[in-house]
Amino acid sequence: MAHATDGGGSIRIPAACCGLFGLKPSRGLTAIESKLGDSWSGMSVGHVVSQSVKDSAAFLDVIKLNKLYLFPRPPAPDSFLDSLNNEPGKLKIGLQLSHPLDQTNDQECIDGINNAAALCESLGHQIEEITHPVDYRPVVSAMAKMINTHIFQRVIAKVDQLGITIEEADLWENQHKSLPAWAAKYKPMNFLLQETSCSTPK
Repeated sequence: MAHATDGGGSIRIPAACCGLFGLKPSRGLTAIESKLGDSWSGMSVGHVVSQSVKDSAAFLDVIKLNKLYLFPRPPAPDSFLDSLNNEPGKLKIGLQLSHPLDQTNDQECIDGINNAAALCESLGHQIEEITHPVDYRPVVSAMAKMINTHIFQRVIAKVDQLGITIEEADLWENQHKSLPAWAAKYKPMNFLLQETSCSTPK
């Protein structure tokens, strides 16, 4: 295992490119995150990349928070490792094959998603292809402003010394106005299956 943090894919993408398992835990779940809680407005969380799901689950048992830090703690089993022995039942899995920003996905990535979907279906789970619920461009723009602001704040004491002006209302509007559409689209799904990266490692 190796320690890693993930705000926009820094656990998941390298793991996918290297044949490892990379899980980004939910916000509010891990003790490592408590040190990152105010970083990127809670988007950055800490965990590991690992060689197996079991390794990742075992480490998550070690670092999971048992009390509220900055954000509500999501539901969690007593032991993630032990929960791997539980039968999941029939799951409804959403399948997204298109890129959220209309970029072209490499065929190898599409084939990988379809193979994973076929495996899940062969295990008795329900696969339903779905589209993206919102235009991601305003969301990405808001995220970029927020992330850049946090980075600047770590380097300089006062952002206004650089003459940067960011309206808080703009950030919250673009970041949060899409949440109801996301929730409505994904609520019926137990899991969402999509590409980790739109291209293979070059």
